Amino acid sequence: MESLIKYSKIFLISMTVLSVVALAGWYIFLQSKIRGIQNDHTGSALGGDVSFGPTQRTKELVSSSSGAQSVRDVSPHVVASSTLPRAWHIAAEPVAGDGFVAMGTSSTRVRFVERATGNVFDAFLDTNTVVRVTNTLVPSVYDAIISSDGRVIERNADGASMGTVQITSAEIAPLIVKPLAKTVQSVAFSASGKEIVALLPSQGKLVGVRSGVDGSKPMQIFSSNIVGWNVRWLADGRIIVAQNPADGVAGYAYEVQKNNVLVPLARGNGLAVLPRASSTSMVYSTFDEQPTLFVRVNGTTTPVSLKTIADKCVWSPTDQFVVFCAAPPIMNHGFLDMWYRGEVHLADQWWKIDVRTGVVETLFVPDTPVDVQDPSIDVRGKYLIFKNAIDQSLWSLRIDA
Repeated sequence: MESLIKYSKIFLISMTVLSVVALAGWYIFLQSKIRGIQNDHTGSALGGDVSFGPTQRTKELVSSSSGAQSVRDVSPHVVASSTLPRAWHIAAEPVAGDGFVAMGTSSTRVRFVERATGNVFDAFLDTNTVVRVTNTLVPSVYDAIISSDGRVIERNADGASMGTVQITSAEIAPLIVKPLAKTVQSVAFSASGKEIVALLPSQGKLVGVRSGVDGSKPMQIFSSNIVGWNVRWLADGRIIVAQNPADGVAGYAYEVQKNNVLVPLARGNGLAVLPRASSTSMVYSTFDEQPTLFVRVNGTTTPVSLKTIADKCVWSPTDQFVVFCAAPPIMNHGFLDMWYRGEVHLADQWWKIDVRTGVVETLFVPDTPVDVQDPSIDVRGKYLIFKNAIDQSLWSLRIDA
């Protein structure tokens, strides 16, 4: 019996020692990963001090006097505003989501979420500086959306979560996380950021639920037997639902009115839609081997010569007849489904479209391959931001040269 007790003690001591060693090894591993992430940002768009410092180095697309373009490294925090690059590689690391935020500053601010860590950063486009906002680890965030007042919804393999952060000093702060339904398929903020609408499966259907950001006062506004839908909430308060585009497959888009009645907006194979807020105007695209872009103004629909999809376009907020779109000089056949899955990529240029006349002008030609994804524009119509689908990095483009 004494021998058994002795061996039991030895066993327990051995297990305790092994546990301590394992925990120490895991701590060292995590620290090395954190240092690796920080080192990856050094010399990239996020710059030297990831936690607090402004951008140290980034890439600038520049043109020589002959018109030839090249890439060079610059230090934006010491460059005069008049010589800041027109195109700025904000974040070289993969980004899960981004958006313009209005938070009491005169500088144009973009908030974005780093895909690997879930950390939140702010980029100031008028000065080309980046600061880290949060220090809460949310691993492997594959999608994120940002509200106009700075709230963040992050989605990873564990589900969706709402995150808020209170900025009370220059220090980075924790992301205050509130779990959302794990099965959320698509979600959008209201213009104020105080409400959300989420699409999620329920009893064999897909339902749309409108609620406060804290989940208060939930109200079902949409239901469908088809599960593949996405949602957007326009600045004028209209809620738009559309089927996910697929090559050669009929798609539909609707406005969800206050009485939950669905008003048809458009239909077509491979449909993607871009309604303009506070207007009946709309850009939409269909796809049958090749994309066709349409504009609808004052009830009249006309095709545009530019070959692209509506998901690569944004309306100018300051000119009701101008749309900015990204498109490659040569469009490949039958790429739509593979593009949405990330299996193929395009080399886009930026174009300006006058929807009254149909005239298409070149806006900007990058000299490095850029496949524009999830573009947006600030309320002044001064900057475009977008992800490069090739590497999920984040770019901004000043519209005026």
